[in-house]
Amino acid sequence: MKKYIQYIGVSLAVAVAGVVLGACEKIDDVPPYKESSTSKAYKLPDPTTMTADETAEFNAIKAEYDAATK
Repeated sequence: MKKYIQYIGVSLAVAVAGVVLGACEKIDDVPPYKESSTSKAYKLPDPTTMTADETAEFNAIKAEYDAATK
């Protein structure tokens, strides 16, 4: 009776190992190439100069930041 149970146990272990190893597929290391917006060249818009109001607001924010980090 013990041998019968051992054979069942070994057979079950081999079957489980076969299923686990057989379920694996060959994986691609690199995903397939697709053309997207990130692969195309992108031109940044031309820079614009800040107005006097924007410059004053920027300087106020910078001064507040510098005071808080000291």
